[in-house]
Amino acid sequence: MTKIGFLIHKGGVGKTTLAVHLLWWMKEKKIKALGIDFDNQSGLIRLFSGYEWEQGDEPIYRRGSVEVILGAKDNIIYDKSKYDFLIVDGRPEIDVSITLMKQIDFDVIYCPIKGRFSIEGTADIKKVRDAVSPKTKIIAIGNMIDKGWYLKKEFYKALEEMNVPVFKDQIPYTTKIAISEGDGIPIWKVGRYRGTQTRAVEVIKAFCRFNVEKKWEKVEC
Repeated sequence: MTKIGFLIHKGGVGKTTLAVHLLWWMKEKKIKALGIDFDNQSGLIRLFSGYEWEQGDEPIYRRGSVEVILGAKDNIIYDKSKYDFLIVDGRPEIDVSITLMKQIDFDVIYCPIKGRFSIEGTADIKKVRDAVSPKTKIIAIGNMIDKGWYLKKEFYKALEEMNVPVFKDQIPYTTKIAISEGDGIPIWKVGRYRGTQTRAVEVIKAFCRFNVEKKWEKVEC
């Protein structure tokens, strides 16, 4: 089983967006995957199912070859033999999330960063790097990038010093992402798109292929 995590301190940087698109991609490719949702707002299971998840609802949702469950606060139990991939969406509270996610021996953890928060995000990435197994690959990714707010040179320099690579493409923000999440469908199924929307679709698809094909194994800083 390949284990992939998404973790950063701040909400709104597209952590759950990337995780749910990866699950949608695996569903379409009929890949057996389990998603674990640690977010207090149940974002992963809510976006994947397409409806509001309320307290008291069954803590599991199945769609095709993919299942998503609400993560327990103290112990994570799942049948590793049933799935090819495990996708875990951490909480925005990074210290709490690290404690929970240390129960899993991840292959790779992604730390999404918005351009305007790129410098602040390096401190969190260092926390993740110091907390997890040395075998776990940590990769930063520029995501939900607003026009005019790109990852800064200081950010790349700080990551290089930590030996943390950056995903090759930055994902621009587009309203199509909000539409896709509201409808419970991937962005590439939200009707017609152009310009920045096309770029977002292309990069998100590339990100999904990157993980399914495990290309992160060969990524160097």
